[in-house]
Amino acid sequence: MSSLPSFGDFVGNSAAVIQLRRAVANGRLPHSILLSGPAGAGKYTLTLMVTMALLCERQTREPHPGGDLGSFCGECRSCTRIAESLNLPALVEAAVAAREELRDTDKKDTRVLIQTHPDVLILPPDPPQLLVKLGQVRTLIHTIYSLPNEGKRRV
Repeated sequence: MSSLPSFGDFVGNSAAVIQLRRAVANGRLPHSILLSGPAGAGKYTLTLMVTMALLCERQTREPHPGGDLGSFCGECRSCTRIAESLNLPALVEAAVAAREELRDTDKKDTRVLIQTHPDVLILPPDPPQLLVKLGQVRTLIHTIYSLPNEGKRRV
């Protein structure tokens, strides 16, 4: 896939990227990570790349002076399914359009969730207010307690 980014393509904050990749390679990634920064800084892209490195079926390690760095192949089934989430605005638009086709009583209880891989759940801000809603958080909490379907982890 030519549009699939790699860690080498990621520009900026190389120290944090190396630290995340080293944690993936050593199996020592914390249970939660908060990435913050301005819009367009690459938080979502970096999150998807780390997710691919965690769930890659052919997980690779790249030698580095400070220790091996985790990476992903970009070609296995897990990587390609996670990469389908790269175009988040289009996926959110499709989810909102599907919600609009529901009955009025069901619209209120239906939240926007993106899931292109069974072990990866993306909670985008719910339009039109662009807030993460309580229903989305409840769904996330519900999925936390189940085992992964295909991979070694849930993200």
